[in-house]
Amino acid sequence: MDAEEVVTERDNGAWVLTLYGEHDLSTATAVRDKLQHVFDAGSAVVVDLSAVTFMDSSTLNAILYGSERAHSDDAHGFAVVLPPGPSAARRVLELTGVDRVLAIHPDRAAAVAAIAGEGGVSTGP
Repeated sequence: MDAEEVVTERDNGAWVLTLYGEHDLSTATAVRDKLQHVFDAGSAVVVDLSAVTFMDSSTLNAILYGSERAHSDDAHGFAVVLPPGPSAARRVLELTGVDRVLAIHPDRAAAVAAIAGEGGVSTGP
């Protein structure tokens, strides 16, 4: 696995983007592009931050793009995987207050179940 990578796959009807490694300005455009691609191809999207070792505000902005895109159409769903405990991703989300506006789940299975079965919107943590 590369130092920074975004892996896209399907899981029970949802698109899952798993971010691995360090994500900053150098990868934010790729994250946003992949989000745009999966929203164009389907409606339920999960961003898994479990394997993020570093994340900055440019990556956070890409994730917020995904949330905004989901909320612009009732057919879309969006959730974030952020396991309990300290992590680089949790620190960024908590410092900015974004953890209070995204649908955050402790693991991938919970996130996929929350949005795939509904075919759409998941709101709040």
